[in-house]
Amino acid sequence: MKNLALIICSLLLMVSCNSKQTNTDYKNKLNANWSLERINGEILKEGMTVPNLNLDIKSMRVSGNSGCNSFNGSIIEINSEHIDLGDLATTLKLCPEPNYESEFMTALKVMNSYSLDEDRLIISNATEQELLVFSKQ
Repeated sequence: MKNLALIICSLLLMVSCNSKQTNTDYKNKLNANWSLERINGEILKEGMTVPNLNLDIKSMRVSGNSGCNSFNGSIIEINSEHIDLGDLATTLKLCPEPNYESEFMTALKVMNSYSLDEDRLIISNATEQELLVFSKQ
Protein backbone atom coordinates (compact mmCIF):
# COMPACT_ATOMS: atom_id res chain seq x y z
CA MET A 1 0.00 0.00 0.00
CA LYS A 2 2.89 2.37 0.80
CA ASN A 3 4.39 1.64 -2.61
CA LEU A 4 1.12 2.51 -4.34
CA ALA A 5 0.89 5.80 -2.44
CA LEU A 6 4.51 6.58 -3.33
CA ILE A 7 3.85 5.88 -7.02
CA ILE A 8 0.74 8.09 -7.04
CA CYS A 9 2.59 10.94 -5.32
CA SER A 10 5.46 10.62 -7.79
CA LEU A 11 3.08 10.75 -10.76
CA LEU A 12 1.30 13.81 -9.36
CA LEU A 13 4.62 15.54 -8.81
CA MET A 14 5.73 14.83 -12.39
CA VAL A 15 2.45 16.11 -13.85
CA SER A 16 2.64 19.23 -11.68
CA CYS A 17 6.21 19.98 -12.75
CA ASN A 18 5.34 19.42 -16.40
CA SER A 19 2.38 21.85 -16.31
CA LYS A 20 4.53 24.55 -14.70
CA GLN A 21 7.04 24.18 -17.52
CA THR A 22 4.28 24.54 -20.11
CA ASN A 23 2.93 27.61 -18.29
CA THR A 24 6.34 29.25 -18.44
CA ASP A 25 6.90 28.24 -22.08
CA TYR A 26 3.85 29.97 -23.56
CA LYS A 27 4.40 33.08 -21.45
CA ASN A 28 8.03 33.30 -22.57
CA LYS A 29 7.03 32.85 -26.21
CA LEU A 30 4.26 35.48 -26.05
CA ASN A 31 6.38 38.04 -24.21
CA ALA A 32 7.64 39.91 -27.30
CA ASN A 33 7.11 42.61 -29.88
CA TRP A 34 4.97 41.34 -32.75
CA SER A 35 4.70 42.83 -36.25
CA LEU A 36 1.46 42.32 -38.22
CA GLU A 37 1.74 40.24 -41.41
CA ARG A 38 -1.91 39.53 -42.28
CA ILE A 39 -5.24 40.99 -41.26
CA ASN A 40 -8.50 39.10 -41.91
CA GLY A 41 -6.60 36.75 -44.22
CA GLU A 42 -5.05 39.50 -46.37
CA ILE A 43 -1.33 40.23 -46.61
CA LEU A 44 -0.56 43.85 -45.74
CA LYS A 45 -0.15 46.23 -48.65
CA GLU A 46 3.30 47.65 -49.36
CA GLY A 47 3.94 51.23 -48.32
CA MET A 48 1.43 51.22 -45.46
CA THR A 49 2.48 51.57 -41.83
CA VAL A 50 2.64 48.11 -40.27
CA PRO A 51 0.68 47.73 -37.01
CA ASN A 52 2.50 46.11 -34.11
CA LEU A 53 1.70 44.59 -30.76
CA ASN A 54 3.88 44.43 -27.65
CA LEU A 55 2.90 41.88 -25.01
CA ASP A 56 4.57 42.38 -21.63
CA ILE A 57 3.42 39.28 -19.77
CA LYS A 58 5.33 40.01 -16.56
CA SER A 59 3.54 43.34 -16.01
CA MET A 60 0.32 42.11 -17.72
CA ARG A 61 0.36 45.07 -20.14
CA VAL A 62 -0.21 45.42 -23.87
CA SER A 63 0.84 48.27 -26.14
CA GLY A 64 1.51 48.94 -29.77
CA ASN A 65 0.63 50.91 -32.84
CA SER A 66 -2.47 50.37 -34.96
CA GLY A 67 -0.84 51.70 -38.10
CA CYS A 68 -1.52 55.31 -37.13
CA ASN A 69 -2.36 55.68 -33.44
CA SER A 70 -0.57 54.22 -30.44
CA PHE A 71 -2.50 52.17 -27.89
CA ASN A 72 -1.96 50.60 -24.49
CA GLY A 73 -3.92 48.69 -21.91
CA SER A 74 -3.93 45.75 -19.57
CA ILE A 75 -4.01 42.01 -20.05
CA ILE A 76 -6.92 40.80 -17.92
CA GLU A 77 -6.35 37.08 -18.29
CA ILE A 78 -3.93 34.85 -20.13
CA ASN A 79 -3.52 31.10 -20.49
CA SER A 80 -2.05 28.76 -23.07
CA GLU A 81 -4.88 29.39 -25.59
CA HIS A 82 -6.59 32.65 -24.65
CA ILE A 83 -5.71 36.31 -24.05
CA ASP A 84 -8.34 38.68 -22.66
CA LEU A 85 -7.43 42.35 -23.01
CA GLY A 86 -8.96 45.18 -21.00
CA ASP A 87 -10.11 48.42 -22.59
CA LEU A 88 -7.40 49.96 -24.74
CA ALA A 89 -6.50 53.66 -24.56
CA THR A 90 -5.48 55.16 -27.90
CA THR A 91 -4.03 58.40 -29.14
CA LEU A 92 -6.38 60.39 -31.37
CA LYS A 93 -4.28 61.44 -34.36
CA LEU A 94 -6.04 62.09 -37.65
CA CYS A 95 -4.99 59.14 -39.79
CA PRO A 96 -4.44 59.29 -43.54
CA GLU A 97 -6.47 56.88 -45.62
CA PRO A 98 -6.10 54.03 -46.29
CA ASN A 99 -4.95 52.38 -43.09
CA TYR A 100 -5.62 49.26 -41.05
CA GLU A 101 -6.54 50.97 -37.80
CA SER A 102 -10.27 50.20 -37.64
CA GLU A 103 -9.88 46.54 -38.65
CA PHE A 104 -6.90 46.06 -36.36
CA MET A 105 -8.52 47.57 -33.25
CA THR A 106 -11.77 45.68 -33.89
CA ALA A 107 -9.84 42.41 -34.17
CA LEU A 108 -8.13 43.06 -30.82
CA LYS A 109 -11.54 43.67 -29.21
CA VAL A 110 -13.19 40.51 -30.55
CA MET A 111 -10.24 38.14 -30.31
CA ASN A 112 -11.02 34.99 -28.42
CA SER A 113 -8.04 32.69 -28.81
CA TYR A 114 -4.49 32.53 -30.07
CA SER A 115 -1.97 29.99 -31.22
CA LEU A 116 1.79 30.09 -31.60
CA ASP A 117 3.42 28.60 -34.69
CA GLU A 118 7.20 28.95 -34.33
CA ASP A 119 7.75 32.74 -34.49
CA ARG A 120 4.16 33.54 -35.49
CA LEU A 121 1.26 34.62 -33.30
CA ILE A 122 -2.16 33.85 -34.77
CA ILE A 123 -5.19 35.55 -33.20
CA SER A 124 -8.68 34.19 -33.87
CA ASN A 125 -12.27 35.03 -32.95
CA ALA A 126 -14.86 32.85 -31.18
CA THR A 127 -15.63 30.94 -34.41
CA GLU A 128 -11.90 30.25 -34.87
CA GLN A 129 -11.68 32.61 -37.85
CA GLU A 130 -8.11 33.87 -38.22
CA LEU A 131 -8.10 37.64 -37.61
CA LEU A 132 -4.47 38.68 -37.17
CA VAL A 133 -1.16 36.98 -37.95
CA PHE A 134 1.99 38.48 -36.44
CA SER A 135 5.66 37.64 -36.76
CA LYS A 136 8.04 38.05 -33.84
CA GLN A 137 10.27 41.10 -34.22
